[in-house]
Amino acid sequence: MLVDITYDGPQGYSIIDTEFGEVRCDHPGYGGNGVCSARAGVLIKEYSKRNLNVAANLAKLFLLLAEKHNFTIEEQIRWCEGYNLPSFKQYKEEMQKYLVLA
Repeated sequence: MLVDITYDGPQGYSIIDTEFGEVRCDHPGYGGNGVCSARAGVLIKEYSKRNLNVAANLAKLFLLLAEKHNFTIEEQIRWCEGYNLPSFKQYKEEMQKYLVLA
């Protein structure tokens, strides 16, 4: 499960996860440079590649960002949709189910 995603500057991002530890990821090339949308893009790309639960981990990311930066869940969804993140629409409904359970 996702622990955190940190921005490492031009090098990209680091994902810390309980299952695979820490991994560095390039900027996904989409999602802009926004705190939420870029991190969501990195998460979708990396977790899809690893065949891990993208929706559950997106929910965890949104909760982390809400806590750290006081972003509402609705704002984060709107930003991800605004940047037209690949596959976000595919995971949005399932992610929202995890958020209800949180």
